[in-house]
Amino acid sequence: MLLERVKQFRMSFAVSAVLMPLFLLSATLALSAEKGQDTPKVVMQKVMDLFPREARAFAELGHAYAANNEPYKAIEFYHKALEINPFNIQARSSLGAVYASLKKFDEALEEFKKASDIDAGYADVYFYMGNCYHDMRDYENAKAAYRKAIEIKPDYIKAYLNLGLTLLLKYQYAQAIEVFQRAVDLEPDHARIHFHLGHAFRDMGRRTEAIAAYKRAIELDPEYAEAYHYLGTMYALVGNFDGAIGLYQKAVKIDPGYAKAHYNLSVAYYQNGDYSRAREHADKAGALGYKISPKFSRLLLQKVFSEE
Repeated sequence: MLLERVKQFRMSFAVSAVLMPLFLLSATLALSAEKGQDTPKVVMQKVMDLFPREARAFAELGHAYAANNEPYKAIEFYHKALEINPFNIQARSSLGAVYASLKKFDEALEEFKKASDIDAGYADVYFYMGNCYHDMRDYENAKAAYRKAIEIKPDYIKAYLNLGLTLLLKYQYAQAIEVFQRAVDLEPDHARIHFHLGHAFRDMGRRTEAIAAYKRAIELDPEYAEAYHYLGTMYALVGNFDGAIGLYQKAVKIDPGYAKAHYNLSVAYYQNGDYSRAREHADKAGALGYKISPKFSRLLLQKVFSEE
């Protein structure tokens, strides 16, 4: 992630001879962070010495720290950028996003308000604001913010995704389907969109369309463990436990720590009368922290002991 931020930084500046030292320092920060070295303070001081009035430099270093999951260091750099240039909208909106990630929602919304005052046509502000409201469980304001982001930037795929997911949480399945389908029109080869479209179809009881959407997600991403799992649940709903077992097996092969898939694989084996394998995967699910219903555990143990 850090290296990607550095690449974006280099492109954004067209790296002139004057700015090349800053790019090299950013690369040093990225590489040292990936190696676990404690050099950020040294890098920060060098950047401050070389570019004491370059707000963009501090904003980019803030992005790098945020991408490396160091939110408090990111906040430090964003504040430095804003001290130099209070109208740096990227630093302002990114600062709000970091505050939101720390559950400091009042501070986040304050920064988003300031960012929207700087430029009401900056779509990212409303996307981050939507995420903030979503985390606050204020879903109505979240939907409004995502819609505003899409109004400004009609091809904003992440905003479509999060709007669709928020609509699903509010049981507004028809609207969610409409949003996901618009996203598919924009980016037909995006596996996650098809996956969540599958959820929306499933929740509306449109099984055939849900199966098709999950299958499309798998075609686009053959390592998509969740898509295999949820396609398996659709097969299990119609009593096709052999088909479900094969799909659950693929899910846990891709992700051995997928507790829910182990549990549903256990249930499918139970339905097929293979109680020893059912117990094996129930035990794996339990070891991974999945809460197995006492009733199922009791029935499974009875079947296992009756075979011995």
